[in-house]
Amino acid sequence: MKKPLVIISACQFTRLALESLIPADRYIVRVYSNVTTEVEFVLKTSCGYLLADIP
Repeated sequence: MKKPLVIISACQFTRLALESLIPADRYIVRVYSNVTTEVEFVLKTSCGYLLADIP
């Protein structure tokens, strides 16, 4: 059974890099790139992405 995984990314290149590293046979990946300005600011001033494992 695949585990759900959410990627919220402020950068398209980071998102693509993360997606290429995540095994598609183990995870159902949901990607959000249109985020609010506040979230985008936090993402850009930190590591640029957030992975959240949703049970």
